[in-house]
Amino acid sequence: MNQAAVYAGVRHYVRAVQVGGREPAAAAAAMRALPVNDMFNQDVRVREDRRVLSKMYLMEVKTKAASRSPDDVYKILADTMGDQAFRPLAESECPLIRT
Repeated sequence: MNQAAVYAGVRHYVRAVQVGGREPAAAAAAMRALPVNDMFNQDVRVREDRRVLSKMYLMEVKTKAASRSPDDVYKILADTMGDQAFRPLAESECPLIRT
């Protein structure tokens, strides 16, 4: 999962560079302006404190008998939208939004 998250972040950065250019401030602005669409997110924005409000999942590890293949490991029990799973922006302690 960590490798997939890094891939998703780099992919979003590359899209932002294609739109905004390689200059850091322009690329960062484009990252915040473009919706994040990847294997985890659908039309999610990068918030002012640079957090991506990804949907979060509660999962259970399947028993060996319940798995249909070696990659069939988890059963999703519930999901929570990112705006409900993360601290509200007003409560953020991020110094980037305090300037």
